[in-house]
Amino acid sequence: MQRQRSIAVAQTVPHRGDVDANVAEHARLARLAADSGARVVLYPELSLTG
Repeated sequence: MQRQRSIAVAQTVPHRGDVDANVAEHARLARLAADSGARVVLYPELSLTG
């Protein structure tokens, strides 16, 4: 039996140096992806620190 895998790729516009705001945006996008069936979300490099 093969399990279906679902991956989402998130494009963000990070706020330079505002890690709290960037983490909040990551969490929002993760919830959105999960609601759409994704089990894994990929983010751009340095998207937390901007």
